[in-house]
Amino acid sequence: MLAFLVDQIQELCCPQFQEALRTRSKGVRIALWKWIQGYFLHWLIKTWEGLFYTVTHGIEEKRVIPFDTS
Repeated sequence: MLAFLVDQIQELCCPQFQEALRTRSKGVRIALWKWIQGYFLHWLIKTWEGLFYTVTHGIEEKRVIPFDTS
């Protein structure tokens, strides 16, 4: 239930999540969560915004998701 709640809140309130869902997974949530799971298993995640930006735009070879210092 908690995973469903997080999914619903992200979908309603987070423009980065909405863009990632639209561009990477063609609207299929399971595909998006598999992308996210892959990033969590292999890269350092510092912010949700950085995660969704990386899912949407790809990553560099550094294997570190960019950290927003602003």
